[in-house]
Amino acid sequence: MNKLNLPTFLGLMILVLLFNGLLIGNLQNDIVQNKHDAIKTMSLNNHVQFSTDQEDNKSSKLYNDRLQHFADGNVFSYLWSLVKPYFKYSKMSYLAASLIFLIYLFYFRYIDIYEYEPWKYIISTFFAGVIFADLGLIFYDFTSVIVGWRLNDGLINDFFYTIIVIGGIEEFVKILPLILLLRFTKIVNEPVDYIVYGGVAALGFAFAENVMYFDRYGASVILGRALTAVVLHTSLTGIVAYGFVLRDYRKKSMAPFKMFLVAIILHGLYDLFLINPTAQSFMLIAYVILFASISTFNNILSNSLSNSPYYSISVRLEIRKIQFLLVGGLLGIFILQFILLITTESFEAAKDNILSSSIAAIILIPALVVGFGKIKLHPKKWKSLKIPFLITKITIDNEGQDIKGKYLQFKNMTRNALMLDYFPNMGKVYKQSSDSKGRLWFYIQLERIAHHPNYNNKHIVIRSKFGNELLNESNGIGMAGIYLINNKTKKPKFVGWCSVEIMMSSKVASWFAEA
Repeated sequence: MNKLNLPTFLGLMILVLLFNGLLIGNLQNDIVQNKHDAIKTMSLNNHVQFSTDQEDNKSSKLYNDRLQHFADGNVFSYLWSLVKPYFKYSKMSYLAASLIFLIYLFYFRYIDIYEYEPWKYIISTFFAGVIFADLGLIFYDFTSVIVGWRLNDGLINDFFYTIIVIGGIEEFVKILPLILLLRFTKIVNEPVDYIVYGGVAALGFAFAENVMYFDRYGASVILGRALTAVVLHTSLTGIVAYGFVLRDYRKKSMAPFKMFLVAIILHGLYDLFLINPTAQSFMLIAYVILFASISTFNNILSNSLSNSPYYSISVRLEIRKIQFLLVGGLLGIFILQFILLITTESFEAAKDNILSSSIAAIILIPALVVGFGKIKLHPKKWKSLKIPFLITKITIDNEGQDIKGKYLQFKNMTRNALMLDYFPNMGKVYKQSSDSKGRLWFYIQLERIAHHPNYNNKHIVIRSKFGNELLNESNGIGMAGIYLINNKTKKPKFVGWCSVEIMMSSKVASWFAEA
């Protein structure tokens, strides 16, 4: 039997959800959690009404005071209103948020296998994430008070709001600590460092959110936050951080911007399907986005670890240790939630909650363990980054091997009239590009001109038989499909297979000398 790979596993999880709907029914608390984004962006009057409905007078007063100080331009009072809630949150909130933080912190510690990051930078990045969460609140308040834009339950309004405001603000403030590290230090010196520091910054942001949610909604939302919101925050920040990896290691100057757009769109859509009354009918899509983000994060970690300058075959990921951390830690949170519900509410409340929490844990913990814990390395290879979404995949980075300008030697593997007219031959790669399906094509200018009236005699197009890696890394040899370009239609036509070998400079010189 074939091994169960990540996309297949996540696909099976989605099918489970489609057939029984259990996760949707039992993670309704996520709607309540994400409704806080509505609270953050409502006007004073609307917020008073919302808070009255929620019987949350303490939160209402804190929020209204903050917005009033912002509207009045009272800077010092406004800044104090951002800090003041941290002194009022319950010990239970800090306990649960701290445990979640520690589990994922040590996860990032375990995946940083080549060169551990200094604790002083890790802790500083975490606190920067917490602080910049308040910066996000400033942006929210500006949007609400000055711009006057807020959620209103309209599908079109909320669609743009969740992407531009919620996704844009939160992904921006989460990536700021990494940007500052890149600008002012030299501590980030391998691809996985970008992901580690980005992830820790996201944990700081999630910590600030968690203490607020746990204090407001109680212990019943602890496991849901640990399995969904925290995972999504770290995964999406990992996507943005990977944009900087591509910029610095793959010379893709626009990658940070492109990855930022991907993250804010995924973030916004996730929130839209949890918040908007109309979109909630398709709430399943929010969890599809969550699974897609986990899968993408797995690929990002794989590429980042595989291309470290410190890579060594003797250093390996301790997969079982990582998976034990995730399973044990999350089950510990499950138990903590049960105990806290007993102590803060009642045994009956804890008993009622345990069924829905168990179903969520059974579905999400295995997905998380596979996605975050089963990381395959492929030394010195950049695999294409594709985001699985519903029935398609969005290709983000698909450059494959960069052999532009190299000379290749072609030898026939298919013996037909066309192939014998063109090959054996030598050619120079003058262009390579991806099509809409993510396939990589190489454009070749041949040195020996063929003679055929219907096809271009100087240029051909080739594609690797095995994925997008045309040449074997160890011996520089591969197999390519040959496509001739029709002179009338200008469309390529497959005519056969050739073995392909990259030519050293001495062989190239010898070829030209013989010619």
